[in-house]
Amino acid sequence: PKGGPKDIVAIVKGSDLYFPDGNSWTKNSGVDGIYSDPNHPDGYRVVRASSGGNVMITLQDEPSGPMVELVGKRSSNGDILIDFSSKGG
Repeated sequence: PKGGPKDIVAIVKGSDLYFPDGNSWTKNSGVDGIYSDPNHPDGYRVVRASSGGNVMITLQDEPSGPMVELVGKRSSNGDILIDFSSKGG
């Protein structure tokens, strides 16, 4: 791997990150992102669009809990149908 410098400060402006060397990262639009769940305030849900209309979801209900991988499928109207069976519900 190429590697890089240590302890670089990224400045947050809106949903973008800006670096001292002029580089910037822009958050993609769409469903991709990190979501919070009021039923699990210490957990997280990471949603990523994938190929073939699939949506990959990684979630963890609490910091010491297991990470669970779920698969969702985009419907024709753009909604996401999520299979929670691997989570047990």
